Amino acid sequence: MKKRISKFSKEAKRLLDEQDTEEVLVMVDFLFGSPFNEFSKLAAGYAGKMEIITGVNLPALVEAVNCQEDGSSMETVIPQIKRSCGNENFKRDTCRRRKWR
Repeated sequence: MKKRISKFSKEAKRLLDEQDTEEVLVMVDFLFGSPFNEFSKLAAGYAGKMEIITGVNLPALVEAVNCQEDGSSMETVIPQIKRSCGNENFKRDTCRRRKWR
């Protein structure tokens, strides 16, 4: 199990490193599941703004893709996703880069 999580963590880091945008939206199924935990760890070192939302379903994913194609900002996209998924379990965590002194 640890090998799979380690492999996932490396892949997640690679994906973030390849981003050329300041805003990243991460959509996961479960709060405190492995994907949520790994991206939460990576959020501390991410130079831009990262949002992690949980409780995601297919309508939420479709809405996110449509909003991405429109070029909408994350601040406008997240409420739209929430409305489209109709999921009371939808959670939003704002993770910003931590500045270490």
